[in-house]
This record gives sequence, structure tokens and C-alpha cells, in this order.
Amino acid sequence: MLQEIGYSTKTNNKSIYSDFREIIKTELINKGYASCNTDIFVVKPNDLFYLQLSYERNVFFTEDSFVQITISEYEKICSLSSKINKSILLGIYLYIKQFIMNYPGDIAPAKISFPSKSQIAKGLDTSISTVENGLSVLESYKLIYIRRDMFVENKKEEGVFVPTRNVYALDPMELEGDSVLIELERIYGKRIYNKDDVPGEIRYLTKMKGE
Repeated sequence: MLQEIGYSTKTNNKSIYSDFREIIKTELINKGYASCNTDIFVVKPNDLFYLQLSYERNVFFTEDSFVQITISEYEKICSLSSKINKSILLGIYLYIKQFIMNYPGDIAPAKISFPSKSQIAKGLDTSISTVENGLSVLESYKLIYIRRDMFVENKKEEGVFVPTRNVYALDPMELEGDSVLIELERIYGKRIYNKDDVPGEIRYLTKMKGE
């Protein structure tokens, strides 16, 4: 755990262990997030001890209206090999996941999310280029899946079709079929086409400086 947060365990500086014990005691045990049947302050650095997370005060699951993340998801993102700050990657992942709803019943809409890159960037107070790089990392590690190459008719030019926003999912099966197109049509108010079905000219949007 010390190594995970950036401390070296190859040191004789015992204050590191004391500080770490103090954090576990005051921030986790005393605040009710976990319990331990061992006295934290007498555990030797090479000894194992166990923390039992509290069900009532579990930081990973909540009945409140917040996006949920599992321990497995959290650990996967934190262990990624990337130059991008892990908090940014986690923020992008959670921003996308918060719009993916679990609807009851056998016949339910696709579990997808389609915030624009500018929305994600604004929500995380970062740049669009950082969001694009983060999406690339998350996609490469198969933490998210992205469907692209869908087009809608340009509002200003009849017969000219431009790309829609990306559509995201946590399961690649959710991106298959026409259900994704139907969901996007609700947003755009127009028919959405796959690239091979576009009945006109495809024109890609030009990025403006600073975007």
C-alpha cells in the first residue's frame, strides 16, 4: 500500500510507517469505513493485517444518486500504465458511466452513454485534447468501448452528412445493432446513418483552434 501511493519501503525512516498507521486509524477505522482486529500501531512493517470494509459505510457502493464504481474498476484504472494522470482517467470513466442506466426488464434500451468530448472536458475542468488522450487509453485497455462512424445530416447543408458524437459502453455487445442509432436519433431529431449507409456527401468537421 505504501508503494502504491508513492512511498519507498526501502528506508529506515520509521516515521513513514507511523504516519501511514495514523492515516489508517484516523481516516478509515475511527470514521467507521473499516475495522481491524489488530492494533495498527504495533504491526511490524513486514507483517500482514486485515481491514474489513464496512457494509454500511462502504465508499464504493451507495444508495444515493451518485455514480457507482467497484473496487475492481478502481484498481484497474489506478494500475494502468499511462502518462495521463490517474485522476483524469478515473474522472473520464466515471463521467461516461454516470449516464449508463440499468433498466429493469428483458426489453430495455442499450446501456450506452454519449456525452460530447466538450461536455466531458468542461465537467472535469480539462482540455478536449486531454479527454481524447484519456479516451484512447481507456479504450486500449478495454475499460470502455467506443462506436464511431455514425453520421447525421448537417443542419446548414442539405445532402451533407457530418459525424455524430461518439457512443460509449462498458460492454461491446451494447454497441451492436440499430439500438444505438435509435438512441442518437432522439438527441438529434434526425435519422442517423452508419457510414456505409450515408445517402450523400460525408464531410468531417474541422477543429477550431484551442479545441
